Amino acid sequence: MMNIRENISLAKELGEHFTDAEINEMVEEADRDCDGEVSVDEFMRMTKRTSYGY
Repeated sequence: MMNIRENISLAKELGEHFTDAEINEMVEEADRDCDGEVSVDEFMRMTKRTSYGY
């Protein structure tokens, strides 16, 4: 699972520059079980809807 802090770190490593609000919005959208973290399944579902999901 990935929490918000890990998402920020990952985005920076990938060269993305998101605001805290943008990352919070993405996590809220991906976090289907509302536990404040993004599971692997939730992450995969989210990436399939973006340009990252080949």
